[in-house]
Amino acid sequence: MHYLGLDWGERKIGIALSDDETRIAYAHTIMPNDAAVLDTLAQIVAEYNVSTIVIGVPLHTAHGNTGEGARAFAQKIREALPTVTVQCVDEMFTTRLARAGRVAAGKSGGDDDADAARIILQDWLDTAT
Repeated sequence: MHYLGLDWGERKIGIALSDDETRIAYAHTIMPNDAAVLDTLAQIVAEYNVSTIVIGVPLHTAHGNTGEGARAFAQKIREALPTVTVQCVDEMFTTRLARAGRVAAGKSGGDDDADAARIILQDWLDTAT
């Protein structure tokens, strides 16, 4: 069993997975937020035996459409994958934290979305499991 973390965006979605012991989150991939997104997500859920999806939503800031879009996406997941639990958690500053972590590690380039999903999932793992 694994847990899946998502950093939702209008154009792309960062994905993270937990390890087999559900203690550590790691960045997995980035997928386009397109017409095939739910099918792609269903494939990942099946491949990794995902029981819970944790999606980052800006809960405490006025992010406008981003929060609404993430919440609407969470509902689409609930409808498309009814056997999977979907949890919405605050994603405040996760992209900034991902970028800062990459800079601190001396890495240039790359994409923050999968690492932001890792931060979202790890925060949830640390408090929920």
